[in-house]
Amino acid sequence: MSRVVTAADGAGFVITWSTLYIDDENPSVLKIKDSTEIKFAATDNPALFKQVSAPDLWTGKAHYWARIDGDTLNVTGLVLDADGTYDVTHYARTVQGDAQRVEFTRFKDGQLQRVVTGTLERKAE
Repeated sequence: MSRVVTAADGAGFVITWSTLYIDDENPSVLKIKDSTEIKFAATDNPALFKQVSAPDLWTGKAHYWARIDGDTLNVTGLVLDADGTYDVTHYARTVQGDAQRVEFTRFKDGQLQRVVTGTLERKAE
């Protein structure tokens, strides 16, 4: 199960996505397996956003950017390792009323590793 939260942050935004799981000992409790929060700042192009405090390349840490295309927010992450290998992840999130269509694609050194699609529904907290 996944949770995605997008919130305005000045001229940019913050996106947090988490992988959730059900606690085996208490099935009524959801726990967070992992969570990623990325802050984006506006650029001169109103459809493009850059990661705030992006890591240097070649560090093995993800460098993100975002692009808005109509109702779809595209977030791309690039990891460059010191040995020259690379990993690209791409998330496309399209809002459709109270639902959000999510498409995830991952490539490692040009080879497709995974494609996942699904729909997240807005829930009151």
